[in-house]
Amino acid sequence: MKSNKLSLILLYLCFLISCKQASDDSTGEIISSNDLVLAVFAPLTSEQATSQRLKRTADWFINELESAKTLSESSLSIKLKWYDEDAADLSSITASLAADSNIKAIVGPIKTNHIQIVADACRRSTKPLLIPAISSENILRSCAVAETGNVKKPFLWSLSECDIAQGEALLAKLNNYSISKVAVISSADQYGKTFFEWLPFQGTQLGVDIVQNVRFKTKDTPDYDSSTVGTQALSLDDAIQTVSTSDAECIICAAENTEDIKKIVQGLAACSKKIFFTGSALTETILKDVPLVQSGNLEGISVYADPATGFEVAYKSRFDSSPMLAEAQFYDCLLLSCLAAEYCLQDKKELSNVNINNALKDLTSVYGLKLTAWDAVGMAQAFSTFKNGLSLIGASGYLNFASDTLTTVTYSNYLHWGVYDGEIISIDYMSADPNRRTSESVSVWNYAASLEDFDSPTITYEEQKSKWALLVAGSARWTNYRHQADVLNVYQFLKKQGFDDNHIILIMADDIANNSSNPHKGQILSPEGNNLYQDVLIDYNLSDLLASDIRDILTGVQNDRCQTVFDDAATSWKNADIFVFWSGHGSNTNGDPKNGKFEWAGKKDIKLSNANFTTDLMKETLEKMKETKHYRKLIFFAETCYSASVLNVAEGYDGVLAFTAANGVETSFADVYSYDLHAWLTNRFTRNFLNSLTDSLGISYIDLYKSIQRQTLGSHVQVINSGKFDLHVSLSEFFGSDELE
Repeated sequence: MKSNKLSLILLYLCFLISCKQASDDSTGEIISSNDLVLAVFAPLTSEQATSQRLKRTADWFINELESAKTLSESSLSIKLKWYDEDAADLSSITASLAADSNIKAIVGPIKTNHIQIVADACRRSTKPLLIPAISSENILRSCAVAETGNVKKPFLWSLSECDIAQGEALLAKLNNYSISKVAVISSADQYGKTFFEWLPFQGTQLGVDIVQNVRFKTKDTPDYDSSTVGTQALSLDDAIQTVSTSDAECIICAAENTEDIKKIVQGLAACSKKIFFTGSALTETILKDVPLVQSGNLEGISVYADPATGFEVAYKSRFDSSPMLAEAQFYDCLLLSCLAAEYCLQDKKELSNVNINNALKDLTSVYGLKLTAWDAVGMAQAFSTFKNGLSLIGASGYLNFASDTLTTVTYSNYLHWGVYDGEIISIDYMSADPNRRTSESVSVWNYAASLEDFDSPTITYEEQKSKWALLVAGSARWTNYRHQADVLNVYQFLKKQGFDDNHIILIMADDIANNSSNPHKGQILSPEGNNLYQDVLIDYNLSDLLASDIRDILTGVQNDRCQTVFDDAATSWKNADIFVFWSGHGSNTNGDPKNGKFEWAGKKDIKLSNANFTTDLMKETLEKMKETKHYRKLIFFAETCYSASVLNVAEGYDGVLAFTAANGVETSFADVYSYDLHAWLTNRFTRNFLNSLTDSLGISYIDLYKSIQRQTLGSHVQVINSGKFDLHVSLSEFFGSDELE
């Protein structure tokens, strides 16, 4: 009897121990502490051929891992659970997986709009998310914000650079073809956004003229908010017609929806222009479903395995075909997950979100001796030499991540492919050069204009006797948080420099501080966390003014809507310096870089065909201010997309200087995303402008221009009318703390 009791006790103790070492997942399967369970997303419905490729690549990896375990002391076990990224309830599926402690990491999805959904869920729990080929600069930048602060909480790991790099590589290839005129057609979603916004900037740098840059929207396209950009999305038919009839020598197509790409291929089938696709948009599935197109007419660039790793050769030997669709990067997602898990187990740490992310950080930030780790022998060596500080090489290439953001590998390799006789074939390889990358974190462009030595005109100015400021946030709504925040940041800066409210006219919608979406009621935060809404005196609510009232305020003309204008009788306006800062949305007119508008979310005059602040209205304002001698110096800073399309008319006016966030064909960019607020906190141009002034108030206008331009990536900062303004004067002349009249 005693023996039976002792046996029962021992069994019970064994049960307790096993409970500590294993747990049940939702399916009842026992998960041990050595089990690495990965949720893998793939387009199981829309791209079955692609999914089959990924599954066979996964099976290959698992075989290599099992062989590596026989060559080492690893007890790691990997289990993959496949999920359809095309599922209608993707958000709820992802939320459940991100909260499930048995799921140690998530791999995929493939499509950009799906990546956004999965990334949002993983961020909350910092669930490790490994993406084969993320494309959206916007997603990467928002996920990297935490990494650039004091608290580093990395969770998203992309095995390829974003499409800023791909766009560069693509335009460089077109340069090799001596193509100088290009039309761009892109989807109005997160995927197309990067190309729509960056290709004009990169084209200017590389000498390629983007003659058309159109977005398209279908009923299946989740628009990324067309109100925030200057060129509204066209129907797909109209977009195809626009690029096909342009004078471009080549058409770049940036889209990832299968049905959209089929229609584009069919719509451009009769077009004689060369068509370049971004990424792996043109898949085997699409080529089977569309009529055979002219051989040599369709080409593209996509991330690919570095040929030096040997992965491509091994793949061809195993499957009798070439790898496509970032399969090498997918393989490396599985590889890094396993290496990180083994790293934790050897340190006797549980496979938690934090521990796996920290392991990934340690493994991908080493620049030492190199080890090819993607095959069985390499994996076994990696398992045995973690502490030796080896720089890992995966199937796709070096597995080093940018140290300042921890979200992407430092550079990618690309395949230039083409369609011949209905098949996708390799043409050549392109190795991305990290020393020439338009990185999000480090500006490495050697801008010719930033080295330009502007002439210093000889202008005799009246004595300065007063300084005034007009601050305008031209947008409304929570999604445009950054515009009012930037205007208030400038307002607070001016107050610190001695401006009082009698010399500042502040115009904004004032719908942010107490917005129902604001978790910090009564506050509008700067990127540093300061409350910009404190002690603010707003002169006009945006909804009470017409766009034309800005003209009247600057020229000192009162009307029924505005009584506070620049008309102080005690002021000698020919001795007054006026500073204007405008933040909001902007657009050009049908691609015209010299004809545009600052979007106006305020009161509308139904009698006007255009109720925004237009180029013509800007010209009219300047003419009247000149005629009435209503300024000594007028300095205009505009943070809008296509801002130079409005302010180009400042040319030729003595004492007028305009800084714009972008030229007439480019968008400007938001900066610093807050997941707490679900909003962007500022714009790049404004942030760089204020940082430059804060660092050195004695900076000259020319040095301010060079500083802002070097740091404002993605758009070309413009200084307009330098020939009629002395740029070598210090900004302390205006922003200094001298007593105001």
